[in-house]
Amino acid sequence: MSKFTIPTVFKAVDNLSAPLQRMSANMDKFDKSAKGIFGNLSEIQKELFSFAAKAAVITGVSSLFRFGVESIMDYEKALASLEAVTGQSANLFKGQIESIASSSRKSAIDVAKSFEVVGSAMSEYLDNPKALGQITEAGITLSKASRMELEPSLQALTSVMNQFGFAADQAANVVNRLTAGEIVGSISTAKAAAHLQEFGAVASANNVSLSESVALVEALGKKLPTETLGRASRNIITFMGAIKGAPKEALNSLAKHGVNLDIVSNKSLTFGERLRELSKIQGDAVAMEQFFGRENIAAGTTIFQQLGLYEDWAKKIGQTNEAQKQATINSSTMANAIAELKNSFVNVIVSGDKMNPMLELMKSLFFGLAKNMDLVLGIVGAIAAGFLLYKVAILGVNAALMISTALSNA
Repeated sequence: MSKFTIPTVFKAVDNLSAPLQRMSANMDKFDKSAKGIFGNLSEIQKELFSFAAKAAVITGVSSLFRFGVESIMDYEKALASLEAVTGQSANLFKGQIESIASSSRKSAIDVAKSFEVVGSAMSEYLDNPKALGQITEAGITLSKASRMELEPSLQALTSVMNQFGFAADQAANVVNRLTAGEIVGSISTAKAAAHLQEFGAVASANNVSLSESVALVEALGKKLPTETLGRASRNIITFMGAIKGAPKEALNSLAKHGVNLDIVSNKSLTFGERLRELSKIQGDAVAMEQFFGRENIAAGTTIFQQLGLYEDWAKKIGQTNEAQKQATINSSTMANAIAELKNSFVNVIVSGDKMNPMLELMKSLFFGLAKNMDLVLGIVGAIAAGFLLYKVAILGVNAALMISTALSNA
């Protein structure tokens, strides 16, 4: 006869017995207190209230336990997925993940998934927990400061970093530049980050800094439709970088207004200085069209009209470090407080080595059940049949007693 033994189950029962006894005692105390508070109720009402209270407590504990188990499984799945993507043991990242989860009050599950998102976008850091952590922390700050979901924030951040060639230790600085634009202008951080993905590589190739690029989006946003800002920024930078190759008619108009092509195309100068030199054609509709093209005249006119404001904003964006402050302000909501409470509970369950014993216990139990399913079903069937026979026997005895009583009374 086959044996069906899972030693860890007995240990689990032993570990659970004491907490369950304490829970039962606490529920009895609650029951007595409730009856004292609602002393004017009838006995039936008191019992109903007592039953409802106990049911609520049991349901709450059951839900909490189920949530805890699901969190453990989700964390293990996230770590396994990270390991598959990076090709490195999850243990290499686990400490960093849980440290960031604790400091940022995000769940370790979300942080582990964030490591995977960052590693997929910036593969040079796949085996570098510190670098992945720096970018993930910056992404969490960007998410809170911009009111974006975490994954899109990480995707926007890594896209900008890749286009401008920023290393991992510059991630926090990148977030400060991105969020500073919303402070001075009217285009949101989320939209500015999206537009930068359209022209960041062009800006970087022409030595237009991130601060200048964010300022360009914000300045153009004063008058141009939001959906055109990325394309308009790219075209302005591209035309200026290739000014010496402009059509002959455009070059003649530029010369007529005394525009120094060397200054406009000089990548060692600030973008504001280059724009100011080119702005000499402002007011000449023919020269503007010849250089920018009819579809880009509005963009050129707007940046020239906002030139002073642009230079001021570029300077302020380059010096403003308020991302963390913005993140704190945006996080001061009841919804976020509840989310952080839930995340803290998850982190307590899964952090360190606390997850392993429970996880191994569940694995042992489930694998044991799977391997012995025929025996389990046989045992369950036998118990059910035995219970049914017991109920039939009880009913038979009761029927016999009733018949006997009726005959005696006859």
